[in-house]
Amino acid sequence: MRIARCIMIVILAAFAAGSAGTALADKGRRGRDSHDELNEARKRGEVLPLAQILKMLEARIGNRIVEIEFEEEHGVMAYGIYYLDPAGRRREVYVDAATGKILEDKRDD
Repeated sequence: MRIARCIMIVILAAFAAGSAGTALADKGRRGRDSHDELNEARKRGEVLPLAQILKMLEARIGNRIVEIEFEEEHGVMAYGIYYLDPAGRRREVYVDAATGKILEDKRDD
């Protein structure tokens, strides 16, 4: 289990660094996607690296991450992190990408 967790952290860190991951469509911007936007914002220091966000959330969500998205809504850049709670239910936590503050943690129905 520890090896699987280490592998997951390496993969997520690579995604945050812009060297791996799938580009997600960014609504409202032609020819650009959220991966490009995230990478540029990270280089400008406007958002925290995903690895740092995940470290901040470790006590809350552990290593039960299912999916991660990057979104910008109403001028706020946020990570949408889907995870499984201890009962096995899928949840989504929205985290302000600039501060690491949890904006919302809800059950993903």
